Amino acid sequence: MKTAIYIRVSTNLHVKEGYSIDEQKEKLLEYAKFKGLEIARLYIDEGVSGKSVEARDQLLQLLEDAKNKLFEFVLIYKLIRLGRNSKVLLEIEETFRLNGVSLISFSKDVNTNTPTGKLLFTMLGGIAEMERSTISTRMQLGKEQKVREGKVVQKTTNRVYGYDYKEDADENILMVVNPQESYGYS
Repeated sequence: MKTAIYIRVSTNLHVKEGYSIDEQKEKLLEYAKFKGLEIARLYIDEGVSGKSVEARDQLLQLLEDAKNKLFEFVLIYKLIRLGRNSKVLLEIEETFRLNGVSLISFSKDVNTNTPTGKLLFTMLGGIAEMERSTISTRMQLGKEQKVREGKVVQKTTNRVYGYDYKEDADENILMVVNPQESYGYS
């Protein structure tokens, strides 16, 4: 049974240290060998968020190869490695299913080839999205606390409502309260 392996890490720190990619690869190759799966190809996205598909070149190639029926299974370490958005996960799984490809998750023993596996996939996808939202909320609260303490805050692509970015003399990025959006807090 031809099998593709998909590996992803979301932070550049994981990419530089290499432990997460190497750990996933080692475990998945061992699992494939134990199950007698023939590895068609490894797809590795390094330092890319699981929030969407567009920025993940290897995932896009994996989906294209699934459409071309180059393998029967996709093996992943954890569902969150495939994505952290329920809609995206369901769309990926649908692409696999429509092309005769089953998804196997090593860590939770999920196989979408079975009714129970499909149910678990859907439930775990929702949990993965909730975890991403929880992390995002915690990060936002942490940034707001740093602002109140006058500490440097890393600038992100998502503007925080109620705050503006301002560079200080040392080119540090600070968040400052935007009075028009602050609900009276300053």
